[in-house]
Amino acid sequence: MRLTLLVLLLIAPAAYGQGADTPVLPPDSSAAAPASTGPYVPRRIWGSVELGPASHGVGGSLNFAHRLGDRQFVELRLTSEQRGFFGSGDSTQDYGVLYGTILEARHGAAALSAGAALVTGTRYDPLPDGTFGFTRRTFQTVGLPVSARAYFTPARHAGLSLHVFANLNPVTPFAGAALGVMLGDF
Repeated sequence: MRLTLLVLLLIAPAAYGQGADTPVLPPDSSAAAPASTGPYVPRRIWGSVELGPASHGVGGSLNFAHRLGDRQFVELRLTSEQRGFFGSGDSTQDYGVLYGTILEARHGAAALSAGAALVTGTRYDPLPDGTFGFTRRTFQTVGLPVSARAYFTPARHAGLSLHVFANLNPVTPFAGAALGVMLGDF
């Protein structure tokens, strides 16, 4: 019984992130916790939504990023462009994973990234006999998404983003520029 109690007393602090060398401080204590052994890298996660002109009409993107280290990040990106409105024209989407680097300033940052993406879309081609009408063709391919961004972050968890994007693929390469909002822990 005493051995079990001793083992539980030794294991319990480690299970809650506190080892024998970490002092347990009461919630109202003003004493500082001991310094860590390595550099502190905050876990920063953010997202942005952007809209603007693209090479074949209107484009936009939805992005989620996670900071990996001091200057590296990984990003999940959905970029879409549409010719015409409400499904009446060609459309292309890319679903990408990008890796990039970021340079920070006091109230903003600049970021460059590239990666791999699944590209899907729909094309409406004129009928071959010249009569009025179109044939609908869907496609899937792989592409190389590239991205350049400028962030203006006057608030701690919100800001504006200017996003220049492109996707190089064999079926319908596209590019665009979009303005949007960014939210999260940048």
